[in-house]
Amino acid sequence: LFSRMKKALQFAGFFRKSGISEEKMLLELPQVIPGFTDAKADRLLAVLQEASFGSSPVGESRENEVRESYRQVMKALYQKLPFWKKPIFKYGKTFL
Repeated sequence: LFSRMKKALQFAGFFRKSGISEEKMLLELPQVIPGFTDAKADRLLAVLQEASFGSSPVGESRENEVRESYRQVMKALYQKLPFWKKPIFKYGKTFL
């Protein structure tokens, strides 16, 4: 989901630098997405690190939290897009 979130943000015109890390992207999300807090960004970063480097799989409740955050970001991005990009975002790229 983090990779898809990064692609969607770049499609919407944010974080166009190809070398931006997931960590930096997550920490800057509150500046881009209304209602997305620093605390939520920190929790997502913790899940990302746990999923990448943890010794056990991430729990189902944490996975659901990440999915809900993904939906929140995608809906906010969709609202910010110009009308001609919305069908591409929703049906072509299937971010929503």
